Amino acid sequence: MKKEVKRSSAVQTAPAGETEFSLIPRATLEALYGNLLKDRMLATRSRKAKGQRDEGWAAVKAATAAVLMDLGGDDVVSAADEMPLARLLRREKSAAVERSKAGARDEAARLLLHAVGAALANKTKKNGKVAVVFWRDPGREYWQDALEMARVHTLPLIMVCPESEAKKDTRGLTPGTELPRIVVDGHDAVAGYRVAHEAIDRARRDRGATLIECASFLVKGQRGGHADSVANMERYLRGKGMLKRGMKREIEAGFASELKAAKKAGKRRVNAR
Repeated sequence: MKKEVKRSSAVQTAPAGETEFSLIPRATLEALYGNLLKDRMLATRSRKAKGQRDEGWAAVKAATAAVLMDLGGDDVVSAADEMPLARLLRREKSAAVERSKAGARDEAARLLLHAVGAALANKTKKNGKVAVVFWRDPGREYWQDALEMARVHTLPLIMVCPESEAKKDTRGLTPGTELPRIVVDGHDAVAGYRVAHEAIDRARRDRGATLIECASFLVKGQRGGHADSVANMERYLRGKGMLKRGMKREIEAGFASELKAAKKAGKRRVNAR
């Protein structure tokens, strides 16, 4: 069903103060960092607790949001449970986001089928739109069926899940018809952006679906604190000479103000009813 294409991770070990060239525009790198901070703020608020552990794909969520915001389009993002990415994308008129409550298996399956259906409709209409689905349990039958549908119909679908053990394909598929599988560091926003950008662009050009699996692996020479997407991004920006003093506080303060204003507006709408 699937073939492993590559394991992708960005090297984030540049000496302090040294500026390096990047193929990703400066504005995009800053947007990635902002998305990570906003994602963490939303996760903390939604769980009403501090110091939430990075769940292993925060960087890929933030990167996917950045790609969709950059490229636009009325795309569908579906998540198996509440994920802050939905909040980030909901702020964009171009993105339709659906979600379900954690643990609601039937609802999660419905949203998965909705994403597959949306991708099939997009392919039929040839409108260049894509669907992105996040899924926590790659071993479930629903997910395996969706992978096969995406492969057979070459759907414009990006499927994201934790890394799973690759199963040997015994069906004798013609080379080149397997579903591409990319394993990316789920804590590395730069690597996540590159992979998400490539997969989404490929889907828009009617080249079919891509399976992105989020793993956790260290880059050679990297020490400690790897399972922290924000810290990794800060290390990367620092190596590029792009991490400005007060940048983090400015982003967090600005987003906190936006959330506060949105909350007040919501209360006004409720009271006006």
